[in-house]
Amino acid sequence: MNEAADSSPQDRMNALYHRLVTGIRTNAERDLRLARAAGNAADQARAQAHLDTLNAALGIYEGAHLQTHGTRPWPRP
Repeated sequence: MNEAADSSPQDRMNALYHRLVTGIRTNAERDLRLARAAGNAADQARAQAHLDTLNAALGIYEGAHLQTHGTRPWPRP
């Protein structure tokens, strides 16, 4: 059997959430780099706020999972 079949629904949900948010965070980091390179302060502030919000969402989810289950939902970067 493969690893996905052996994991619990919670593990699969954590993996899916992490994969989705990591992709979104990668795009937000790219947007921030592009705004910095273009020298556009408004776009840079917007991209930074987006990245900060995504990082906060990950932190909240990770903290809630740690409090509830006693483990982190995924390894720390």
